[in-house]
Amino acid sequence: MSENSLYDTIDVSQIEGLLASSFLSEASTEIQTSTTGSFYSSAKTPSISNSTLFQLPLRDEYQAKLRLLVGVIKKTVGPTSIFGSKKIDVLTAVFSELVLRQLPKSISLPQITPDGEGGLLLVWEGRRTVLATVVGSKIHLLLDPGTRNSTPYENLPISGRVLPPELLAALQAV
Repeated sequence: MSENSLYDTIDVSQIEGLLASSFLSEASTEIQTSTTGSFYSSAKTPSISNSTLFQLPLRDEYQAKLRLLVGVIKKTVGPTSIFGSKKIDVLTAVFSELVLRQLPKSISLPQITPDGEGGLLLVWEGRRTVLATVVGSKIHLLLDPGTRNSTPYENLPISGRVLPPELLAALQAV
């Protein structure tokens, strides 16, 4: 049986459910429901100061920044409140972490922020700008926003094996 046929027989909804439950158990030591029904995590985010980051070797610095981003993502999981607290949904958090962990080390880590609708916005700026919004198991790209050369890519699938080639090609040019 080839590797591809094995993956073709797996039910994606089951994988997403397993990933989400695994993410939640790893993300927090305890998830509680308040009387309003909102969720929060008591996850411990790594405590790394800027001075510590600058003392680390390059590979360790990259890993430390990656851990910080993943910690922020995990703390941002939950419903968006009516008071404007922006959160991301669990599936988006799982696939966002997957995207960050699959990035080649030669590509800088992005700036991140919730998009206000349950997704996560990732931004890379350099010679060109790349905006990527992760929504569940899909990624939406916008290359060079606000320019004549602005190029959108919609509904690119995120898999556990490789990042979408459009994302990788765009990030090589940042």
